[in-house]
Amino acid sequence: MINKNKCSYCTIDKPPSSIKRKIMIKAAQELARKMTIKEEDRKMKFIKMISRKKNDNMLYASFKSLDKDNSEGMTYLLAKDALPLYLEHPTVLRGHIVASRVFDWWNIKSSEFEWPGYCSCYYGNFNEPLETYFMDSKRPLRLPHRMMLNTQTSHLA
Repeated sequence: MINKNKCSYCTIDKPPSSIKRKIMIKAAQELARKMTIKEEDRKMKFIKMISRKKNDNMLYASFKSLDKDNSEGMTYLLAKDALPLYLEHPTVLRGHIVASRVFDWWNIKSSEFEWPGYCSCYYGNFNEPLETYFMDSKRPLRLPHRMMLNTQTSHLA
């Protein structure tokens, strides 16, 4: 497990070696694969079907419905699976709904034909690569940010 389940105050102060950083990155990537719904999963097919309707409120309600059935908490996606859902109907609201469900947040990158800037900044740590994130050994892997409450998303809460 990353940092042996210790919080940032309990881990050592010195920066991790490059080998330890690689191990931490590999563990984070494995955890992302384990915690997300797979491309061929029936839940993913359900989300894609709802996404095609281009109704962001229905998509949000679908995620909330899946969360209730999930014993591990929230339903998460990989960035590569979530990006097509956003690009299908690229609204600000959909960006917040979908990006808040991306477990591998380090893959939320802002560039042309990818995630918008507000998603890469808030949800993706300003395009920060995972290698940079783990430069400080006091930083255990963070969970994805919850959906930002703003004028676009306030009616969903």
